[in-house]
Amino acid sequence: MAKEEEKNKEPSGTREISFHDLVQQTRRPAPARPGRKGRIRRTTELDDPYYRVIDAGHDLLMTARLNKELVKDLPAELRKMLLELESIAKEITLSAVEDDFDYRVKLNRYYFHMIRVHFLASVMTSRISRVLGNSAAAAKILGNPGPKKMASFLDSLKAFSEIGEELTTASGLFMNNMEAENMLDKDILQARQAAEEKALEMILKG
Repeated sequence: MAKEEEKNKEPSGTREISFHDLVQQTRRPAPARPGRKGRIRRTTELDDPYYRVIDAGHDLLMTARLNKELVKDLPAELRKMLLELESIAKEITLSAVEDDFDYRVKLNRYYFHMIRVHFLASVMTSRISRVLGNSAAAAKILGNPGPKKMASFLDSLKAFSEIGEELTTASGLFMNNMEAENMLDKDILQARQAAEEKALEMILKG
């Protein structure tokens, strides 16, 4: 009897593992979303503007993907701005991954990206605001659509406008922080000033 009990005992250091436990042990943990964990914070802001630009850029890409037909209907100038912002958003996100989410490794490059983001986003938001405030202009873009299509169009435009406002704010904060924390070259600062002056000119021109 003693031998039978000894035979049925588990070998030392082993235990029975259920299928559920095995799956849990072998399953790879989901990678943390960039920026939500382990971010390198350079400011006292609740959210580093660098990551805010990345997040807003992602929202822009997703919104454009969900509204392909709307994008096709936009005026050529507005559509061009949107597509360029999408392109920069993709490049910034890819660069962030390659640089381990540390923009300091290529500070000038990121700063110039933010100059362009700020310029495009501010002008694009202004253009969209004009359309949102003019029902006749919105109807002209769509070719006098029905009420349902018009409502959907305006809702989508509002989404793009909100993203544009976030991109403008976050990119501006990023540049302000960089200027406060680093001795940037004079030509870089002049490039930002020239871009902001051009944006203001285009916004006032309408």
